[in-house]
Amino acid sequence: MKRDMDLLRSILIKVESCEDPSGLDRMPAVEGYDEAEVSYHMTLLHDAGLVKALVSDESGAPYPEFLQINLTWDGHEFLSVAKDDSVWKKAREKFLIPVTKITFDLLLGYLKGMAKEKFGL
Repeated sequence: MKRDMDLLRSILIKVESCEDPSGLDRMPAVEGYDEAEVSYHMTLLHDAGLVKALVSDESGAPYPEFLQINLTWDGHEFLSVAKDDSVWKKAREKFLIPVTKITFDLLLGYLKGMAKEKFGL
């Protein structure tokens, strides 16, 4: 399965919107994506340290399930610059679409530069 940066961002936005300090009780549903795709991307976010969660492989499901999902410090940092739709759109147009391989750190650096320019951070 290919990594989908828009799906990763959507998941982080949904996690951030949770008002409960114990986090989302289960993986968020994301329109246009099935549970297997969301689970795969949750695994990527968890492995990258952007979310913390309890991971369950015991349910018999063909993919891991995530419970009590919260953003980590790094997840908040990424989302603070990736959440703005205009910044994200500009990053996608100028950076993500033309580049076939991208590292997370490279994307984060670019987004921080865009946010600094837009918001004077």
